[in-house]
Amino acid sequence: MNFLYSSSTIRKLKKIVRSWAGADDRWYSPVTASTKAGVGVDEESALKYLVVWSCVTLLAETIASLPLILYRRLPNGSKERVIDHPLYQLLHDAPNPEMTSFNFRESLQAPAELWGNCYATIERDGIGHIKALWPFPVTPGAVDVVRKNGNIFYEYQSNGKRTSLPWSDVFHVPGMGFDGLVGKSPIAIAREAIGLGLATEQFGSQFFGNGTHPGCKVEHPGKLSTDAHANLQKSMTQAYSGLGEAHKLIVLEEGMKLETIGIPPEDAQFLQTRQHQKVELCGFYKVPPHMVGILDHATFSNIEHQGIQFVVNCLSPRLKRWEQAISLRLLTKAERKSGLYAEFLVEGLLRGDIASRYAAYNTARQGGWYSANDIRRKENENPIEGGDVYLVPLNMVPADQVKAVPVLVEEEPEPEKVPVEEKKRDIIEFFGKEKAERAAKFERGKVSVAERNRLQAQYHDLFKEAADRTVAREVVAIGKALKKNVRSLGDFDKWLGDFYGDMPTHIRKYFRSVLGSYAEAIQRAAAGEVGGPVGMTPELEKFINEYLDGYAKRHVNSSLGQLRALIRDSEDAAADIDTRLNEWGERRPEKIASDEAVRSNNAVAKFTFALAGVETLRWVAQGNDSCPYCQELDGRVVGINKFFVKEGENFEPKGAGGTMKISGPHAHPPLHQGCVCAIVAE
Repeated sequence: MNFLYSSSTIRKLKKIVRSWAGADDRWYSPVTASTKAGVGVDEESALKYLVVWSCVTLLAETIASLPLILYRRLPNGSKERVIDHPLYQLLHDAPNPEMTSFNFRESLQAPAELWGNCYATIERDGIGHIKALWPFPVTPGAVDVVRKNGNIFYEYQSNGKRTSLPWSDVFHVPGMGFDGLVGKSPIAIAREAIGLGLATEQFGSQFFGNGTHPGCKVEHPGKLSTDAHANLQKSMTQAYSGLGEAHKLIVLEEGMKLETIGIPPEDAQFLQTRQHQKVELCGFYKVPPHMVGILDHATFSNIEHQGIQFVVNCLSPRLKRWEQAISLRLLTKAERKSGLYAEFLVEGLLRGDIASRYAAYNTARQGGWYSANDIRRKENENPIEGGDVYLVPLNMVPADQVKAVPVLVEEEPEPEKVPVEEKKRDIIEFFGKEKAERAAKFERGKVSVAERNRLQAQYHDLFKEAADRTVAREVVAIGKALKKNVRSLGDFDKWLGDFYGDMPTHIRKYFRSVLGSYAEAIQRAAAGEVGGPVGMTPELEKFINEYLDGYAKRHVNSSLGQLRALIRDSEDAAADIDTRLNEWGERRPEKIASDEAVRSNNAVAKFTFALAGVETLRWVAQGNDSCPYCQELDGRVVGINKFFVKEGENFEPKGAGGTMKISGPHAHPPLHQGCVCAIVAE
């Protein structure tokens, strides 16, 4: 006889039995509880109900197959894989010498779906680092989680030995519970539903085993002896029970009568009950029915969304339990504070059909938040050269900047079409041939400058992104080094020299893709003014590399100069350097983006002009609000290898109200911070 015990009674019985001499692991076998359907159900017998098996294996195998990655959050909001951390290999590849990551997670998640908890012991080396993770040697139902003197311990019995492990030595992923320590057993919660499902299966088996006939009785007019009664029942069973004997003609003798009893399966809605129980248990596990073979309501229009619903509503809570348990149990407080965290990659499960994916990629590409290489990585393709450039729509700007955005190219009514030869003849007659050529060149210059201005505005944010990465690297590394060497600024100064010795490599890496794309675009615009080759020619490639080297040198010299001046002259150098780092983080990327977008614009234009054989350049001050210094240079013409202003020159135009000390020769804009002047071929 089966009894329905309460959980508290079971715990008390366990404690009593553990005190018995010779207690062994058999005590930890699941306690089978009876259901109202008359079928005993426990965590192991529930697996005999196929829909429970299907749901449990689906969840365990899916979670085990997802990539589990260890990341570090970066100051700019992005993240990087931390493949050199020992925990990365344990989570991603093999948690111990005997198991793969897939086997390990599958062996933990399956019990979690049955008992509501899963446990693993944490093996550490001599200095406390995690060496391996091992699943518990007993089922989760055999583990007691107890609190002693404010500390949590995990107790279980294996091979006749009682073991108690502290909280720090156990990796525990609990399901939903009410005490914050352990999760409730899903099988215990769904016991009646599972029992009804098992009962319908047993009924069906018996129904077919008895020849698909409903129950019946045979009446004999006389009184039978015990032996005669037994012989009659035996002969009837042998003759008419079982599928092979179903629907045979029943021959009755001696006035016996056959009377059917019980309810036919169709009247008891047998098939509907079986199907309903399967769907109900799918809902209990939040698994879409089509994933376990129930396709009654699956259609081409909804099955993709059911798959997404499976990830969002079913998998996500389970994955979040794993991720947070890893963070709490396997990472130290210092590692969590430094930005380390674990995350499952579920993007592959959320992918739609190819048409939907490509439409989404197209939107993301045009919107500017995906690059070509971002999309290729999503599709498991290798990156391509120049594929890290982000594009943005040119007809969209932030609403609060509408008034600040200059009109780069004014739309004018299409002029009346005049034959080209007639137009040239009229211009020559009016201006003369030389003046006509100058006028045409002037118009080409206006168009070129307008197009280069448009590109400059378009690429500004990309320059700022590269500058953000550069400055973030400086601020974080220097801040850490300063704290470490705060009492020895001499050591800090030496560290700065080593750090900035390697910095040009990173600067070139951050700026290479955006500058390469920008230079090609500027080159096309400038070549439209004077002709010449376009595209990434060897000459342009060489020019870009030289420009990057020059910018990296300027940036490093500026940074080192500022920091070493503070070390040399400040009374509280550490505090002043910390303040300067904060200023860099807030303002420097925008300054770099503004200056370099203008400087590289004009540098590439000058390179293009020189390649086309242009001999002289003209300075163009743009806008009505240009400063007196830029206005003074407006229209100035110099040879292509000469400078508009020389190094050390005291530049003091009329109305400037002061002298500008020229720190270096200027062969093209910008003249000062915020300068938006341009050069054109003369």
